[in-house]
Amino acid sequence: MAIVITGLIALVFALLIFFSGGDQGLFWSIITFLVPTLSALITFFAIRRHKMISTQYLGDYVLEVVHYEPWDELVTVEKTREVTKKDSFGISHVETESYWVDEVKYHPDEYYILTYRNKKESEEITDDIYKYVCELWEDVEEKREDAGHYYHTINGDKLSKTWNYDESTCIPVTRRESFKNKVKASESLFNLKKITKKEAKELDLYDYPSLKYWSWSAYLPDQNCIIGMDVSDEIRYMYRVLNAVYGVSNKFRLYILVFEDKDIEISEKQRSYWHNGNPQELVVCLGIHNGIVKWCNPFSWSDKPMLEGMVKKYFIEHPKLDLVAFHDYLTGSSSPITKYWEPKDFHDFDYLKVGVSPVVVFVLLAATVVFCVAMWFISVYLGITV
Repeated sequence: MAIVITGLIALVFALLIFFSGGDQGLFWSIITFLVPTLSALITFFAIRRHKMISTQYLGDYVLEVVHYEPWDELVTVEKTREVTKKDSFGISHVETESYWVDEVKYHPDEYYILTYRNKKESEEITDDIYKYVCELWEDVEEKREDAGHYYHTINGDKLSKTWNYDESTCIPVTRRESFKNKVKASESLFNLKKITKKEAKELDLYDYPSLKYWSWSAYLPDQNCIIGMDVSDEIRYMYRVLNAVYGVSNKFRLYILVFEDKDIEISEKQRSYWHNGNPQELVVCLGIHNGIVKWCNPFSWSDKPMLEGMVKKYFIEHPKLDLVAFHDYLTGSSSPITKYWEPKDFHDFDYLKVGVSPVVVFVLLAATVVFCVAMWFISVYLGITV
């Protein structure tokens, strides 16, 4: 509505200038209408995008590594040379002419890695990384096949290894992507309170962990999902694998947020700060004292929060915090993730309307009036021409 009002104000002034601006009336009227109208459109869309766009983290894993052996090909290359020629008057001059030659082009070793989510977009790696993965997947036979080159004298093969889904050799990866989150701009509708970065810091709330590059994986970042508690690398790896495997198969991502000696109210503030989590996330908030779970408050957007109830029940029955046992419970033969998890489809929130604040609307309308009056003054009163 504010954009329409802005356009109408600009249109009224544009018509006024057109009929009273003399020879330059058309030019100044176009400027008067277009500048505030386009500015309003850009401003509103930028603000709405900023209010809606969120970042989510998706589990992924290395699916295959590929090695292309060296090969060569015969290619025809265009080159140029300068030649001296005489024109019809016998005067010499230099011309550049093209000619074609056959050359042998050599292709050295190439190494690539493919993840489940990037099957069609391989990422180049070094030979050290390729060797590392091959050693890690020592039980997987290396496949050799013709690479399909149109070669000249050297025909290198394609060597590859594909992960056999042995979770002990999984290479987890986290993908970061933006998505439209209208809930973020409509907090009050979902019993969420706006918490600023400053307030979150004062309350000791957690931000989403940044992506980290583990050891050799200089190309493939992953994310720590256990926050607020020091655990071994082995335990972190178990949960990284969980998020990778179930992230792909069940659209599931787990975060465990540990609060030492704090009341359960802190978890509700955390829920508001994270806008109840992202579509595929289950966030398990745990209040502990001396290694004992005093309360458990999980949250997610799942329409059927069966898994949340299962997690609460688990920690009531197993109050001593044992993250290895909890991992085994989630991933065992009767995995509650597989049975009960249903991620939220955020298209369900497409009905929500995202607007801008009255202050922004007032400033924009005021700026439009000031600009249009200035254009009228310049074009009609001063009669400035371009």
